[in-house]
Parts: sequence; C-alpha cells; structure tokens
Amino acid sequence: MSDFEIKDGIAIIKEGTRVIEASDLSGHTSIESVVIPKGVTKIEDYAFGGCTSLTTVILSSFSVGEIGKDTFNGCSALTTIYVSADMVDHYKKCLPVDLHGKIVPAGDMKWDEAIREVLADNGAPMRLVEILKKIIEH
Repeated sequence: MSDFEIKDGIAIIKEGTRVIEASDLSGHTSIESVVIPKGVTKIEDYAFGGCTSLTTVILSSFSVGEIGKDTFNGCSALTTIYVSADMVDHYKKCLPVDLHGKIVPAGDMKWDEAIREVLADNGAPMRLVEILKKIIEH
C-alpha cells in the first residue's frame, strides 16, 4: 500500500513509494489532482479507477516503467497528464491511446508553474507549492 495524503482535493503520494496499488486511491471521488513523485516504478490497474473528479496528474517520476492499462478507468474528468518533455514518448507507450491527447510536456512550462496551476484550480493553499516542489525535484 502506498503512503499518501489527500488535502484540498490533491492526492500527494509520499516520497519513497515504489508502487501505487490498485486499491490505494480508487474510488476517491474527492481527488481532483494527483502528484506522483520520483521513485514510483509501477502504477497498478485501477489505482485511480473511479476517481471521477480527477482532472490533473503530474507524473514527476521519471522511472515509472509500468502503468496498468486501466489505471485511470472511470476518470471521466481527466484532462491533463503533465510529464517531463523528454518522457512523452515513454508515457505514450505506457498509457492507453485514448489518454495520449491529455499528455502535456512539462518542458512547455516549468514544473512549479504546473504545480501552481493545479493548486490554483483547486483553490488549495499556496503553502502546498513548497511541499510539492520538494516531491518533484530531480
């Protein structure tokens, strides 16, 4: 089981997590955004299944090699998956074709700007920016 917290609609997976399991966050309808930190190597099928309010994913991990094909099944509000610009092709191989249009290279904007956008959309306290920056630093 991964260690995470949900605050103001943002799911923050804790550093040191290697696998996000199917049962960890599925069905949490209050999650609007999720930050996946570096070090995560696998995201299982249905890990975010049924997270109907999930709109934004920040894949700050450069090492996610395996993403279940149904990881985001039922995430009807999902609009954006931020990834490192040099990892777009990798994530297109990992994610189902219907999600390819939602992938946004973070090279088009700085990571901190992507985080600020997520936090602004959710109305979350800006103090979380510093926490999230620490999570995605590489």
